[in-house]
Amino acid sequence: MIDVALFIPCYVDQFYPRVGLATLELLERLGVRVDFPEAQTCCGQPMANSGCFDDAAPLAEKFLSIFSPYQYVVCPSGSCTSMVRNHYATLLPKRPEVAAMRGKVYELCEFISDILHVTPSGRFPHRVGLHQSCHGLRELRLRRPDVELHLVQPESQAPALVGPSMGFEASRAALRYGFTSVTEWLTGAGATFAARFR
Repeated sequence: MIDVALFIPCYVDQFYPRVGLATLELLERLGVRVDFPEAQTCCGQPMANSGCFDDAAPLAEKFLSIFSPYQYVVCPSGSCTSMVRNHYATLLPKRPEVAAMRGKVYELCEFISDILHVTPSGRFPHRVGLHQSCHGLRELRLRRPDVELHLVQPESQAPALVGPSMGFEASRAALRYGFTSVTEWLTGAGATFAARFR
């Protein structure tokens, strides 16, 4: 049995706690023994993103002190995983634990695919609208080349801005085509479900 530490980002904890609970349930169903270190807090990404690196460094230090003992750290957020993996070395250049942490912190889907080697079975006969996050694609290089992708073209208008990144621009495009959200746009284009990886 694999043991992991579950890192729940601060925004998930505050705004989407059901995501954290679902992550725990999913990992346990896959036979993973999960520990949730209660002393965890923010990874420092909001501060680093706003240029407050001196404020982010103590949070990175705390993250390392809490999670360094674990073999794997799993997080349901590509951006927070990327913060730890790709940006802690800048915040804490003299800490050798940073290099070790880079090799053991995983985004949830990445962990399920690359470490647990879970492969889909059965048939799912529905089209799914997919939003792959910027951090997941650009910084973590999370891609599935075997997934068939279709561009969404509402009402045969010019190709819409849907693809590797569907952030602010996709929301603007959805509104331009008369939809109230990207989800409404995707389901209106024939997707049975809309999925977003963070």
